[in-house]
Amino acid sequence: VVGAGIAGVACAHYLSRLHNAKVLLVERAAPLAYTSALSTECYRNFWAGSAPMTEFMNHSIDLLEERARECNNAFGMNRRGYWFLSATEQGAQSQLHTASEAAKVLPGAVRVYTDGDHGQRYTPDVLFDAPTDAVSLFHGREAVAAFTSDWPGIISPQARHPPTRSLLRLAQPLPHAQVRAVE
Repeated sequence: VVGAGIAGVACAHYLSRLHNAKVLLVERAAPLAYTSALSTECYRNFWAGSAPMTEFMNHSIDLLEERARECNNAFGMNRRGYWFLSATEQGAQSQLHTASEAAKVLPGAVRVYTDGDHGQRYTPDVLFDAPTDAVSLFHGREAVAAFTSDWPGIISPQARHPPTRSLLRLAQPLPHAQVRAVE
């Protein structure tokens, strides 16, 4: 197999695994040196309006989790999820709209927090097989500051940039049974 990018590595893996083949993988640089596949932190299966993409990502995540179990998670897959931040009121309103669209696809799995008393805190070390908690929107400076309070370097109300008005967090992956496209 020529090329040790994500496609080449996957081909070599499945040729050796499914066909018991002896595979030579040739690459001029380090394996996976020029690929976004190194990031096992930024993946999602929430694709509102696209059932095929959601199904594709569900299957891909299943495969990644299988590999993580086989190798004791040597590649560091986790479920930190995505954060979408907004410093403008327009952006905050857009995130409210996204949360309401997500609620159509994930009934009961979307939570909106509007003050600092929600008790939720950012946890960076979320294992790849931890249960997910779906979609959370921290709407308003106090809600965002409380969520990130243990990690002041991430978002700070005293920062010189405009204060964050909202933070939309998509835990990854969302539960398979709940994911379906909005028609």
